[in-house]
Amino acid sequence: MSSSFGFYRGKFEERDGTASRFRVLLFVELPDRMHAEVVPPMGGPRLILDGGGGKLAVAIVDRRTAYLGDAGADSVRKAIGAPVSLSSLVRALVLGERPEDPELAMAREPAEGPGFPEVFELRWRGRVLRIDLVRMQPVRGLATLGSGTPPEGFQVRPMDEIGEDWGPLLGGGEP
Repeated sequence: MSSSFGFYRGKFEERDGTASRFRVLLFVELPDRMHAEVVPPMGGPRLILDGGGGKLAVAIVDRRTAYLGDAGADSVRKAIGAPVSLSSLVRALVLGERPEDPELAMAREPAEGPGFPEVFELRWRGRVLRIDLVRMQPVRGLATLGSGTPPEGFQVRPMDEIGEDWGPLLGGGEP
């Protein structure tokens, strides 16, 4: 897969039916590299996820705070709510491989890879995270993306301190 960004429209739906809409600029590369910039309907990036090499950094832009941890399922759950490891999420996005967690359902179009999906959806415990491809953009110089490094100038805290306010962070509103 050549180096590209996928530009997606997204929707995060809670158990109670409330939904947040967002846009996401997404870079993924096997085995476990991911860089995602989550943007509310208006404005600049609100949340940046950058993972690779077994590390995950989650930056909350308006707080200028980044949370750093391993790239296991617990850290990804704290970052986006879904109980899936970063490497499993990357394989699901790029190849269409089903995540290992039995409570997590996945839908992808096309069903199998390789390449960015046109539609990708995760469902778990009444929650739904869905992204729809708007366009692809080839890019160069992505060596620093997908390294699990927080943005420069951000206060860095342990992943355990992030809390679970990812729903509002995905689509706007107050966390």
